[in-house]
Amino acid sequence: MTEMFRLITPITYWVLISLWSFILCFYVQKMWNSKTKDLFRALVIILAIDAFRTLFESVYFGLWYTSLSGLIPKQIGDFLTRPEFVIIPKIINVVAAVIIIVLLLKKWLPREEQEKNRTDAALHESEEEFKLFFENNPISCWLEDWSAVHKRFEDLREKGISNIETFLNESPEELMKFVQAIKIKDVNQASLDLHRAENKEQLLQGLEKTFTSESFECFKKELVDLWNGKNQNSCDGVVKTLDGELRYVQISYRVLPGYKDTLEKVIISVVDNTLRKQAEDARIRSEERLTLVVKGSNDAPWDWDLLTNELYYSPQWWAQLGYTPDEIQADAGLWERLIHPEDGTHVDAVFRDALKKTINSYEVEFRLLHKDGHYVPVLSRGFITRDEKNTPIRVTGTNMDLSVSAQQTPSFHIVNNLFHCGKPDHGRAQ
Repeated sequence: MTEMFRLITPITYWVLISLWSFILCFYVQKMWNSKTKDLFRALVIILAIDAFRTLFESVYFGLWYTSLSGLIPKQIGDFLTRPEFVIIPKIINVVAAVIIIVLLLKKWLPREEQEKNRTDAALHESEEEFKLFFENNPISCWLEDWSAVHKRFEDLREKGISNIETFLNESPEELMKFVQAIKIKDVNQASLDLHRAENKEQLLQGLEKTFTSESFECFKKELVDLWNGKNQNSCDGVVKTLDGELRYVQISYRVLPGYKDTLEKVIISVVDNTLRKQAEDARIRSEERLTLVVKGSNDAPWDWDLLTNELYYSPQWWAQLGYTPDEIQADAGLWERLIHPEDGTHVDAVFRDALKKTINSYEVEFRLLHKDGHYVPVLSRGFITRDEKNTPIRVTGTNMDLSVSAQQTPSFHIVNNLFHCGKPDHGRAQ
């Protein structure tokens, strides 16, 4: 048994020598492979150095233990155990470690520095592109730092505030504190144009002049949304130019990616809807005037969408015939059920002819059945709306009660339009 253990140690070392020799050859082959990437090649070199170190130690101690076992001359073991030779494995370890460190410094650290430089360059390029887009955006844009708002949120939550909207309603002075906590980092040219400012300094110095009660309400809504975790939203508001003119706008905010937890970068965009608002107000005023005119006359408006076959009969229309609105079914066949039997064919022909011809208005007299059983003579005026292909898509008109001067026989008259229209589709009269 003693003899077996005496032989196991040298045999083990020679097995290790064989294995590490194979590993070292493999690493050397990979090291000189031209297809291997630089980073992987450096790793292979380090592994090869470590394999050489291990192989050297295995050979050294393998010879020593083999001599002790008597398989080779004992003088070899005595030679290897001399002080000047015992230190050789340690020197090999130190040299291998130094070489590996040098390779790390030459291969990995410069590569990390290069990666950092590339990342910094890409970041700089991205920032330049953002600045270019920001400054030349036709929509008013504001880059703001809301980190103090975020800190204020945290303070309020620590104090037990759970509903920011209720808090602001009960303490309206707190809203101005939030306004003052915001830092404006940049504004673009469209913002200067919107508020009629000559430069950014003038706009920022006169910023309070641009506020209105509506803009404060919009800002409060933004705070409530942010408090509830919404990173983007919009609302309609009103701002002023520096010279006091109102601007009807849509104000939107968006927390930039990566800043949700700090609110350090928030983009505010302001879309000027003043012209659209003015046009909408003008339309409403026009409709109100038309309503007043209709109320002051005995005309009864109606409207027929030929595309959807939807009809609208005004309260005056129903009142002319003694009904309340929608007292009976209002559909495309209603006029057929109410029109005098002698008038139906002629009215239908007039209406279809008007749709076919290049005209966009017509007049026709006929009689409609009143709720109490008598017929009401009316003068119906229709106005035809056509699409870009001159196809009729809508007919709008009024019915005038001719009871005072009703004629015995209805007369029919088509009013020619001076503007040329294309070929229309067929329709039905009201």
